Amino acid sequence: MSISAAVNDREASANGRVRIALFNEFPVFCEALGIAISQEDDLEWVGSATTADEASELIRAGVADVVLIDIDVPLPGDTDVDGIELARLVKSARPDTRVLILSGQMDLDAMARAATEGACGFLSKTSSIKDICTAARTAKDGGIYVEGELIVPLLESVRQSSRRPSRDATTPAQLTARELDVLMLLGEGLDVNVISKRLGITTNTCRGHVKNVLTKLGCHSQLEAVVEAAHQGLLPHLTP
Repeated sequence: MSISAAVNDREASANGRVRIALFNEFPVFCEALGIAISQEDDLEWVGSATTADEASELIRAGVADVVLIDIDVPLPGDTDVDGIELARLVKSARPDTRVLILSGQMDLDAMARAATEGACGFLSKTSSIKDICTAARTAKDGGIYVEGELIVPLLESVRQSSRRPSRDATTPAQLTARELDVLMLLGEGLDVNVISKRLGITTNTCRGHVKNVLTKLGCHSQLEAVVEAAHQGLLPHLTP
């Protein structure tokens, strides 16, 4: 665990690199991932937590742009804290921090609950280092990263869940027609580059629409926005 190094490196993001931390109870896995990520010029390894107390310290320090959380194994402490609760704690304390979930099971119910708590991406524990790095970059840019063809079943699972009502269940967000177009394509798992080409608009214009969608839905990531839109019934293909 390298919390002290991370805390002393609060200004790491000034160099333009994406700062990454990991919550996982196995020190060897943390160390191996840290070494691999440190080889990337645009990424910065800022620490890991193998216990609930260490995770709380890293969250308070606010040194990470992206946090990878193991959803399968709770971090030990006075009260064990599972990955979904850790995601909630991160987003509550540091709303701008992006949360990526690592899972060996890819259980849709657990993924839906994590997405509802603000996770913006999901990776298998068998993912390559290249995929993990790509996911971190995508997350930092506010994008959605879901491996395989899981985005639609994931959102369907979210829609069927009644664990959390939308922020305003009676008044859906008032989006423009173009913002709804962008939202629909985000709900299909497409990225900004593909969406801009599909709609015949520039990438910068598309990013502007995405930013407006996030603001109107009160969300901090594209996946969180799609989850919230599903709750509000703004995605017809996910509405019965």
